[in-house]
Formats: sequence, structure tokens, C-alpha cells
Amino acid sequence: MHDIYEAVSQNKIAALHLDTAAGSLTPSVQIPIPFYIDDLPQGEEGTQRGLWLTTANTFISQDALEEPGFLDRNFALLLTDDEKKIIAELQADPDPTTASMVEFVRLSKPTQSFYQVGQSNILTLGQVRKYAQHFIFWRRAIAIPPLHAKDQYILSPNSDLSRLPLDTLEWQRAFPLAPPLPNFLAELSQAPRPYKQFSPSKAHRPTYLLMLSWLMRRGWVTQLCTFAYVVVWPEIMYEVEYEMEAEELRAAADADANKSKEKEAKDDASTSTSAPRTSESSEGHSGTDGSHVPTVAEQAAEKARLERIASKAQRDAAEKATTHARKPVPVATAHPSVNDHPHLQGLTPHIILDAKKATGKESRYLSAIARRFNDEKLANSWQVMCKYFDGRCALERIALQEDMKRKLVWNTLTAMSEYLLCTRHW
Repeated sequence: MHDIYEAVSQNKIAALHLDTAAGSLTPSVQIPIPFYIDDLPQGEEGTQRGLWLTTANTFISQDALEEPGFLDRNFALLLTDDEKKIIAELQADPDPTTASMVEFVRLSKPTQSFYQVGQSNILTLGQVRKYAQHFIFWRRAIAIPPLHAKDQYILSPNSDLSRLPLDTLEWQRAFPLAPPLPNFLAELSQAPRPYKQFSPSKAHRPTYLLMLSWLMRRGWVTQLCTFAYVVVWPEIMYEVEYEMEAEELRAAADADANKSKEKEAKDDASTSTSAPRTSESSEGHSGTDGSHVPTVAEQAAEKARLERIASKAQRDAAEKATTHARKPVPVATAHPSVNDHPHLQGLTPHIILDAKKATGKESRYLSAIARRFNDEKLANSWQVMCKYFDGRCALERIALQEDMKRKLVWNTLTAMSEYLLCTRHW
């Protein structure tokens, strides 16, 4: 127990050895240590300096976690130690299962998602998941979004500058032909641009991706991601309001027409079935069951009241119809974001915080935007892409999740940019 306490209190993994009737067991216990943070530390929380800064893990919704293949497509394995060292340790273990684990280490690259690794003929996707969990539990790896040369990476605001002298020496040993670490970090601190532009040539790109893995492993860099919300411009809002008002007027007119037909039918029926009454008292009297039977005067008063209500409703409907007829008919423009026609004054753009969960009027806004795309493929893509416009899904992950070419994804998003409000952070 003393050894377990000492190991756990020092953030180490404690291994137990238990002799049971079923045989010996060697479970391991630990207090998990964080390997990332999603926001900058406040105050004097210096212990979190140097951790990977990202929202890739915290912005995952429960719906996404339950979606088959989400984690497999969106995450890759980044070893926290040298690959050769880990393989040597595994090969020294006599356990026969280590052979497939060695293959897993060789196949797993931070540029390839778990799904891509599982497409090999050597390991199944189930084995990839199992081994990834194993290495993450034993703190020999972390799960990160796959690195890509076309993505943008910046110097992490959470980097630990006190480690710069020591890491500079290790960097120089690992990449003797690369620029000095301070110089390279200074370049990353300039205006963000695709990482491939830092590479002198295409032939150098694999080495530069290894350099990026090294920087990511030590918390020096983080990915700059793009997030989007749907913005509804006044032109779209006016169009939807106009359509809803027109539908309401049509429904009211149809209801009035149906009521008129029902009233005529009732009047005809009452005329044909009515019989002349005998003398009737002007005072109310009770029926055979004791209930009150309205007099002729009461019936006339009730009829007049109903007619007044109906007349007022007709006047209100006529006023609404007149007001609607006077409104300008919505006209679709090429760029709704700059439409400043007088009838749009007073309307402010509306932001849909989660397009995937849009209901009611927001759902109609999305449909109205889809109708604006002349290209049918683009209109269909809008329905697919909307689920990523919630300010939490990085647009850089869409290609992985939808199994699409990156160029096609960004061309599609560019065509939709009129209706997107984008933000950028880690």
C-alpha cells in the first residue's frame, strides 16, 4: 500500500499484483493527468503551462460521441516518446500480443486518423481502437486531430518559455538541418498561413511534418481552427416574414370560406325542417329537463353579438390583407449582406447559434438560404454542412468526417460564405 500511495501521489502509475483463485492479476491504478487545456490558465496556475491548448476535446457534443466512427475519423495518435524506444520496449516483452502492438506503433502516424490506420490489411479498426486506448492509458500517447500540411498552426499562447533553452538543444539534435527553434517559433508567430508554406520545398514536407509533431508533443504549437455560425441577413428575414404573413392570410381566407359554406348549409337545413310555432311567451321558460330555453329576444341579441364579432374579424383580416398588399414584394439579390433597401430598415441580422437544432422560424431561414443557391449540388450540400455551423465544430474537420476532398469542402464553404459568420481560435 505504501508503494501504491507513493506512486499515485507522484502522478505515477501504480501496478498491483493480486493472487486470486482464478490466477494472478496485475491491475494498474493512477490519477489521470491532463494532457490538454481548452482555455488559458488564470492567475498563477503555472503548472498548466506547456499543456496542449485545444478545444478539440471539450467541444465534442454527446450527439457526436454517439455517432458511429466520429472519433475514428477525427483523431490520430501522437506518441509522447520516441517511436524506436517504444518499439524496443515492446519487442523485449515476451507477450505474443506485442507483435501486433509493434505494427500498430509503426502504422500510427499523427497525420493519419484511426480510421485510416484501420483500413490497412494488418490491423482491424477494433484493434486500432484497443491499442490506442492502451497507449493513452499508459501515457505513451495522446489523441489529437490529424496533422495536415494545409492546416494552420501557431505558437501556443500556453507554451512554457522556461523550457526554451533545453528544448532548443534537443530540437537541434533531432533536426540538425532545421532552423533554430527560437527562429522557427518566431516564424510561426507571424501572420497565420498554411503550414506547408514554411517548408522550403515539397521534398522537405515530410521532415517538416515530423518537426510539427515534435512541437505539438511538447506543447509549443496549437492548431488555429475555423468555426462558423449561420448569419441571416435582413433580406432573408423579410422574405420569410412576408411568406409567413401570406400563408396566414391564405389560411384565414380559407377558414372564412369554409365557415360561410357551413353557415349556408345550416341555414338551409333549419329552413327546411322548421315548423310554425304556437304562441310563445316573451319570457324565458324551462324545458322538460329543467334547462333554460332562450327567448326570441335573447336569440336575436346573441345573433347580433356574433355578427359584430364576425364583422370585426373581417375588418381586421381586410386591414391585414391591405397592409400586406402594400408591402414590397421580396426580391432576391446576389449579395443579401449589403442590401440596404428602405423596407429593410430596422431589421438587424440574426445569428443561428446551432443550425443543426434549428426549429420554427430559424428552420425556415435555413430553407430560404438553400433556395438562394442556383447550383443544385450546392443547395444539397447546404443541408449537409448546416450541422457543422454551431460555433463548436472546426470546419477543418469536415473533410475527415464526410470523407470528402479538402479542396471540395473549402470551395463549397467559400460559395456559402455570404451566409456564414466565422471565428478563429484553437
